Amino acid sequence: MIKLKDIMNEAVENETNLPFEIVGSNSILIKGRKLSVKLVFNGSDLKNAVNGKTKKGKVTLASMNIK
Repeated sequence: MIKLKDIMNEAVENETNLPFEIVGSNSILIKGRKLSVKLVFNGSDLKNAVNGKTKKGKVTLASMNIK
């Protein structure tokens, strides 16, 4: 079980102006000096959001590595 004190001790890393790339048709990869993030979207949610058809979608997998 995760305790509240364990959550409050987590570190926060901030980076600005990070480059990103769209990988395949449904995922985004963001790479910075301190962290990298991969977001995989459900079906065509990413494409629909980029084209302006919708403003909402679902992320099926979000992974982050802090260096």
